[in-house]
Amino acid sequence: MSEDLTPEQENAIKAAVLDRLLQHLDNNKDVQNIDLMILAGFLPQQPGKL
Repeated sequence: MSEDLTPEQENAIKAAVLDRLLQHLDNNKDVQNIDLMILAGFLPQQPGKL
């Protein structure tokens, strides 16, 4: 993050981002785990290359 933030501020921002992501996923049940894994780079984007 930025050098201008204290560790406490950085942790507060990270916690808020995680809370928002969890809220979004909870409100959007149509988002599939496989989509998140592909987005995060855990799986190839082409299904035949597993």
